[in-house]
Amino acid sequence: MTKLEDLKAARDAAETAYDAARAAYTARAAAYAAAEDAYADARYAAEADSDLTPADAAVLSYLRGQVDRLQDERYRQNARPSIVNELQIAMRDLREFTSAKRQQGFNI
Repeated sequence: MTKLEDLKAARDAAETAYDAARAAYTARAAAYAAAEDAYADARYAAEADSDLTPADAAVLSYLRGQVDRLQDERYRQNARPSIVNELQIAMRDLREFTSAKRQQGFNI
């Protein structure tokens, strides 16, 4: 083989490898997109099952916010001494509320 034929063969091999890699990437991207769609559909179905009333959704949002706020506040230097007890009470309230709603069939 001549040097020109070697270069053409190398170019053809590189193009073949590129095409294979591109096809594999496209397949992975399609599989990833399908997985994202399936996840979104499952999440939407789970949210549709919950269908909390607006009042229950507001209570749930409040309780979650209270727990988050108290968890952040607990580590402040000037945190009040009762913060640990307040956090435990807020966590208990949230747990009891979500447990009751789950027993009623809501998906929280």
